[in-house]
Amino acid sequence: MKILQIFALVCAMCILGVSCHNEAETTTSSAVENVEVCISLPVDATRTAIDDDGKRTRWAEGDELAVWANDSVGNSIFSNATFMLRYFSTEWDKAYFVGNIAEMPEGDYTYYMSYPRPLSIDGTMATFRVAADQSGLYDGKYDIMVADPTLYGSLTTGEAIELNTVMRHQMHALKITVPEKASNFDNKVYALDITFPTAVVGDITIDVTNPDAKPVYTNTSNTISVKSTEGFAVGSDIWVFVLPGTVSGDVSYEIKGSVQRSEVATYPLEREFERGHVTPIRMAMPPFKKITIFNFSIGENYLGEDFNFFTLYDNNGTNMGTFNRNAENLYKFEYEGEFDVAPYNNKEWTLVFDSENAVVENKVNMGTLKPYIEQDIAPVDVPYLLFEDFNDASDSESYGNNSYSSSEREQPGVALSGSLAGWNAARYWIKPGAARVNARFQAVSAAFTSYHYGRLDTPPLGNGTRGLKSTANVDIAVSFDAAYYVLDGSSITVNSTALCMTAHTNHSNPIDGIPTGVEGMDWFTPVNYDTTLEDFGQVLIRAESMKGVGAEAFGEVYTPYSAEVKVPYNARLCFYPTMSVTTGALSIGNCETSVYIDNIKVSIAK
Repeated sequence: MKILQIFALVCAMCILGVSCHNEAETTTSSAVENVEVCISLPVDATRTAIDDDGKRTRWAEGDELAVWANDSVGNSIFSNATFMLRYFSTEWDKAYFVGNIAEMPEGDYTYYMSYPRPLSIDGTMATFRVAADQSGLYDGKYDIMVADPTLYGSLTTGEAIELNTVMRHQMHALKITVPEKASNFDNKVYALDITFPTAVVGDITIDVTNPDAKPVYTNTSNTISVKSTEGFAVGSDIWVFVLPGTVSGDVSYEIKGSVQRSEVATYPLEREFERGHVTPIRMAMPPFKKITIFNFSIGENYLGEDFNFFTLYDNNGTNMGTFNRNAENLYKFEYEGEFDVAPYNNKEWTLVFDSENAVVENKVNMGTLKPYIEQDIAPVDVPYLLFEDFNDASDSESYGNNSYSSSEREQPGVALSGSLAGWNAARYWIKPGAARVNARFQAVSAAFTSYHYGRLDTPPLGNGTRGLKSTANVDIAVSFDAAYYVLDGSSITVNSTALCMTAHTNHSNPIDGIPTGVEGMDWFTPVNYDTTLEDFGQVLIRAESMKGVGAEAFGEVYTPYSAEVKVPYNARLCFYPTMSVTTGALSIGNCETSVYIDNIKVSIAK
């Protein structure tokens, strides 16, 4: 940007304000804003400055001064009026600041100025803030200046009034040069934390009528934290502004590179931090700190309610710590000392989430790890209360090559295994990607007909250690994708397309698929589908060609369904196909319906 030096006379070791927009809280001027006036400050009043080379100041459009005016008997005419840098002269030898004030009667006035504008004022007592968190750049808002009082006549509209004054610097600056050894930190320093034996930052209150008066410090701290996203390369300077005063005692600091941090270095310091002066420091680089940090974060939350904390376990089941949920979404596992990452490379660690009503867990692959650095682990989702897409399921079924022969009408339920351990099923067929449950009608004669129903039961939604807590009293949200297949018999017609009823049970043993399949069920609001084919349209397809073939696992076109219901913590969800038939004249034959289920998702209802 276009920049120029401006208006200050100081000794050779003094520092001048750098251009910036004042970010401090503005205060309302006591002046009535009805006359625009202009103050001209000659550039040739400047003797020393700070630039990129550490020797010149810089100003830019938008810089602001605070200006006070008292009449000849000491009455305040206006206070803390804002004058903003508007333009420079064509010869670039003057800077013009414009402000709005009440029209001033003719007479002699004393003017006071400060840079930047103060955080707050009480008469001519102006308070500025020097923050503990600084950028490390030469930031003018911390190079607080107060002008020597200046006598002049009234400010009027028209030609700019030229005020000659001397700006007195109120702060002390540390110019910390990054040495060659910073190359150990990937050639850049990204953070510097310094602890002093006395207060060095906080609020400073100054009487703008007397730049030499002793300032008052409040809300102070003895620590400064410098952070930079760009980093400071070897040979560059880190600027830190501190409150003037005597420092006597140990100063400690810690450095952070892009992925590593240093040990804490401590040095004794006896020095007077004088106003308007710079203390040059060539930083001594302490050795690396042997601390390994893994940064965990949380991705999506599918549980339905926020977790309160999670406990972290390594791949051996060792408890690595408990972390309370925080707004920053950053959870640091830190290990100080010798650390062998080899046993953890590309291994899965487990996060066990604890919420008000549930305990769920998820795993994360740690990836390739390095010791003694800070590294981010992939975000971990808070999982569903229950989720199953059957992608990891093995091909299995309960009726031999998917043959619904009469000899297999009455099939016992079985406990599933592998990735479906904890599930129960009867009259089922599972392929990687989906599950199928069958219902069969059998008519041997007009006098003997029977229904045979399959069923799919999930594991309990809570077992005392995982899932819903025994104290939970919440609704759960259930959703799944489903599709259907219907096969009419030779003299039997299925009057309705298959229905998939969802229910829950506390029954702990595998359920027989005979004769009705509803043993132990407590029905909740089922997902009942229309019983006329017309209502289904093309959403649920009734076609023999779908049997055992097609897209995904079974070739069905799935349609999503959902319901919400309150269940006991140890309940299982049941998926149960139904059918109704009309027999023909011979009343002999059979027919079948099948429901195909995928992407079962269960969460706490919001």
